[in-house]
Amino acid sequence: MKPWKSIIVGVIAAVVSGISAVQAQSFPLPTDVESAVRMAALGSGEAITGLKLYDVNNSVYVIKVESLTFSIGGTMALRVDPLAPKPPFIVVAAKNVYIQRPQSSGDVATITYDLTRSTDAVRTRDGIDGKTGAGLGGSGGNGDPPPPSDYGKTYNLPPVYVLFQNISVLGGDPNLPELLRISFRGVPGGKGADGANGGRGGDGTRGSDASCGSDIGPCNAGPGQGHDSGAPGPGARGGDGANGGNGADIRFFGPSAAVATMGFFTAANDGGHPGIGGHGGICGTFGQPGGAGSRRCCKDQSGPGAVTPCATPHQASPGNTSTTMGKPGAFSLTPRDLSDLF
Repeated sequence: MKPWKSIIVGVIAAVVSGISAVQAQSFPLPTDVESAVRMAALGSGEAITGLKLYDVNNSVYVIKVESLTFSIGGTMALRVDPLAPKPPFIVVAAKNVYIQRPQSSGDVATITYDLTRSTDAVRTRDGIDGKTGAGLGGSGGNGDPPPPSDYGKTYNLPPVYVLFQNISVLGGDPNLPELLRISFRGVPGGKGADGANGGRGGDGTRGSDASCGSDIGPCNAGPGQGHDSGAPGPGARGGDGANGGNGADIRFFGPSAAVATMGFFTAANDGGHPGIGGHGGICGTFGQPGGAGSRRCCKDQSGPGAVTPCATPHQASPGNTSTTMGKPGAFSLTPRDLSDLF
């Protein structure tokens, strides 16, 4: 697990002074989020023990339940597809939340995301092989270059809304300040695809046979020279790495008592790291040169064809590695009674 670069989202003053201490961090609940939560069906309850996955997409992005229980070390992972249409926002809404207080920092329950697919680009097919020369005495065809390499993808997480009406903390060590982690760090930039290799050079064909007046001579024409192989195709340049994705905006909402408890949640939403460039592809393999023609009756000499090398450096250049980190997401903690949404 990566080390936490967490932001303690509340302060002790929030517990003592209530709403006034967190007004500077407030953020109004958008009307489209309100409408989506209001329209969503209310589930009976969810227990987060171990790892529990929830699919989130551009048509299902509100999780709304009567109760939500976090056991020690439980992880609620929202699965998103970085290559599909992105949901406008993600909502985790619960009327009653029960958090089992952790025994240590390694036991803290977590709400986070999980990618269903990678943002790394996929290597394309190799170039098409050159054809063998036609008939006797034909040079091989050149191998083709492969398609250009794809670039890595950047995925910016949608904003995340955590709406808890009532929060109860159960047991555990009361001296541990951290109750729940919400981690929506930016998705690392996708790696550029490795460049595909060029096509194999085509084979040269055998030289023509000697032409003889009879089985024992005389020689009318000497044997033909073998023909050269085709040039291997060049490899493709590696694809560029993508910029790191932005961290998600994390917005907490709840009545004053819930907001005071949320002051002991931690949030991580820094930007994602840049993606690296793909390796360059290499030239295709050499074709076979054609052999010399037959010398049954002629003493004239001929030889095989030559191996044609790659016309470019053996390995293409790598893709560029991005230097741009994703931006950190915003954060807010807003008192609001949520009873109208359940």
